[in-house]
Amino acid sequence: MSDSLFCSIRKRRIKASPEERVRQSLLNYLILELGYPSHQILIEKNINCLPFYKDPLIRPPCRRLDILILAKDFYKNPPFFPLVLIECKATQVNQKAIRQVLGYNYFLKACFVALASPQSLQYGWLDSHQKFHLKLTSYSLHCFFVLQSLSKQEVKINQFSIFLPH
Repeated sequence: MSDSLFCSIRKRRIKASPEERVRQSLLNYLILELGYPSHQILIEKNINCLPFYKDPLIRPPCRRLDILILAKDFYKNPPFFPLVLIECKATQVNQKAIRQVLGYNYFLKACFVALASPQSLQYGWLDSHQKFHLKLTSYSLHCFFVLQSLSKQEVKINQFSIFLPH
């Protein structure tokens, strides 16, 4: 095994830690198989430094998210908004990881959330009909769900639920 990996988003070689292997494998799948635009993917960014987070009353934690996929052209301001928040883990997903991604999403308000590990990708959301979906879908399908929610004049599109394992 090589001790480094090339990250196509960051345009440089990265130490090949177990978590980074999960992240790079997932990024390749998102971009090459599901059509996510690489220029709309943020990697390891501090939550409190993101330009669309502007709530002066609540200070977010000084934590770094793993992957955040942005959508654009749904609103004039901000032009980008959080579409999918993904937390990558080197080991099996547990309740602590679930609390972590949900805690991050409290501040980010991404429409969809996921947890990735070497063993699994746990992903889910509730649509407007309260139907639960468990499959990571294409970028265009995610955008379709958001547009569908907006067309029904639903005020909040960011209160979806993550799949909690038993």
